[in-house]
Amino acid sequence: MYSVLQLWTFIQFWSSFIFQICEQDGKRRFLSTIMLLGLIIGSLCGGYICDRYGRKNTLLVSVIFILPTVFLGGFAPNYETYCVLRLLTCMVIPSIWIGVHSMTLEVFDRFGRKTIALVKDFLWPVSHSLLTLIVYNVRNWTHIHFWVGGISCLALPCFYFLSESPRWLASNRRTDQAEKVLLEAAKMNGKTITEENRQDIQNVLRRIEVEASSTTSESSSEFSLTYMFGSQSRKTTLILLFNWITLTFGNFTLLLSATKLHGDLFANYLMASILGDVPGTLVLLVTMKYFSRRVNIFACQTSVFICCLILAFLPKEVSSFQKLV
Repeated sequence: MYSVLQLWTFIQFWSSFIFQICEQDGKRRFLSTIMLLGLIIGSLCGGYICDRYGRKNTLLVSVIFILPTVFLGGFAPNYETYCVLRLLTCMVIPSIWIGVHSMTLEVFDRFGRKTIALVKDFLWPVSHSLLTLIVYNVRNWTHIHFWVGGISCLALPCFYFLSESPRWLASNRRTDQAEKVLLEAAKMNGKTITEENRQDIQNVLRRIEVEASSTTSESSSEFSLTYMFGSQSRKTTLILLFNWITLTFGNFTLLLSATKLHGDLFANYLMASILGDVPGTLVLLVTMKYFSRRVNIFACQTSVFICCLILAFLPKEVSSFQKLV
């Protein structure tokens, strides 16, 4: 959803409001700052909301909240109103990320998590391609918000079929509901559940409930911070945080800078998204099967470092290079 908001920031649409913003470089840059600020706030609150109110409820409320802010953004009467709506939208987006990621880890077993996570990543370049197509054909900023909001509405029927995470239900002393979700999933997959299998399911759910209850003496946020920065996990936490920072900087910098390359703006943005994400995801489908996560992270970060280093020394004024890109 927020991808189109990034994209149109760099495009002068046929609208007096957008044209006014694009003519003022400070206002245009401030919109990007608003986006990142909203994502930071949402990231700090999204995890707690998902743990407190459930994955499905968080996803549903987040989508319902985002829809009016996206629609109303197309009718913002002034720059200040648009900034507020943009901030609210970006604050909610991390709750969707965290909710989807948590549900992926909790619903699928250890053999299916890698595959579903990589398949999910294919939707990123697909959404970028769709949004680029919308922006290319619809140059009016109000209509763009209308299209994005309309497409986002397609997510609502999915919640009719989506079940709550069984692990979250068990952790919150709702083992009966968790068992029902698992039995329905088994029935949908054509699995026959014997009484012994059902007893095993109940034992696992009770164990999850007991483990969750043992931590209720401490607040969840305090417990998480204590565990993350404890003597046994501090090193791993700091390394992963550093990796996430470099990943975010690299992704946003390279993707958003694609609009400044020589040639057609839309083609550059589309190629940066598709050629950057699709091949990498295909490679990970193979490497994640044969190599550890640590090896994959090291290889990816090293590849980004080498490519950025080469790009830094490429001549920017050579005409042949400009024609190439």
